[in-house]
Amino acid sequence: ADLKQLGNFSPALKDLDIAGQGAADFKISGSASQPAVKGSAEIKQGLAYRQAFGGRFYFTYKDKVFKAASETAKYFNANSPFELTLDFTGRAAQLSLSANFTKLNLFTLAQKTPGIEGLMDGEFSLDGPLDSLAGEFAAVMDEALVFGQPLDHLQASFKVKDGNFELDNFDATSETSVFRSSGTIGSDQSFDLQAEASGWRLEGGGIFGKMGATVERFKGKVSGKIGPRFLTSPLRNIFASGEASLTDGQIGEQLFERAAGKISVGGGKIDLANAYLSQGNSSIEVSGQTGVGVPTNLIFSGKKLKLEDIKLLNHFLPKEAADLAGLVSVSGKITGELPGEPRITSFDPLLDLNAELNLSAAEGKIAGIPVSQAEAKLAWRERALSL
Repeated sequence: ADLKQLGNFSPALKDLDIAGQGAADFKISGSASQPAVKGSAEIKQGLAYRQAFGGRFYFTYKDKVFKAASETAKYFNANSPFELTLDFTGRAAQLSLSANFTKLNLFTLAQKTPGIEGLMDGEFSLDGPLDSLAGEFAAVMDEALVFGQPLDHLQASFKVKDGNFELDNFDATSETSVFRSSGTIGSDQSFDLQAEASGWRLEGGGIFGKMGATVERFKGKVSGKIGPRFLTSPLRNIFASGEASLTDGQIGEQLFERAAGKISVGGGKIDLANAYLSQGNSSIEVSGQTGVGVPTNLIFSGKKLKLEDIKLLNHFLPKEAADLAGLVSVSGKITGELPGEPRITSFDPLLDLNAELNLSAAEGKIAGIPVSQAEAKLAWRERALSL
């Protein structure tokens, strides 16, 4: 039997996105205008909303009410027993669905997106008219990772209307981390979310070496559209703004205890306001903008910084002058433009930026030579240093 033939029982059933073949055994009674159906079906290779499903199903259709249930159903290759009712007695068809699932593979659910793995057990419900559904979802995770982040629980309430997915709330939690969001996910995979996060550990690599930090807190707005452009260059194709604070961070040799500020990201541009990075007794304040394919204009300053805390300087100094010591006060600005490449994979493009630096140093060592007091104005322009 062709599953598309369900639409013969009622025009509203034609809107269900199901397809495939099954062996059915059913009985039809009643009149042509008011048929009654009772039966069962064995489906091995069906599709429901473009995802494989199968199992033995029992169904009835009587007085304009369609019911279906299964104890052996599989969806997304997971055990998914369910009960479904479609009521066509009113002006708009009403759906009621409740389902459980076990050993649902996150990698399969996420359309085989790299970085997502693990299994989950949970419950799912969906109710309302077909053009304005409301649902709830709750799940317990088993060894789940989403882009390197462990997850223990998921919970959500949402609405589906006019092809858009409206999140009333979405919570993803582990023993140490929380992510909460609400907003809209469009049928074209665009998204516009209000989000909060804490406890997430970020790890990766960059041109300075190993990078990492723990998100102490983020609260703001995130929007964009999932697609080839987004996956190739997220920075250019995501828009986000909010307040963030990071702890226990690392940028290559540079460690930092805390970083915080207001941030806005969009179209490859990063705007910073009231931002700072601190390690020990040293703290550097930064504001302005940078990014890829956009002008850079950053202003920074710090007072009585311990040079021992600023390991990033080692990337700009000869080996024999690395690991400076002493106290320094500094102010300056960085200008220029980084190339509009999807990713900057080497240190070389940074040398095309320009920098101006005013510093005052005391009680330090440079290349092993003691310095009691020094003041200097430095400039880096066209890949050359001037004093």
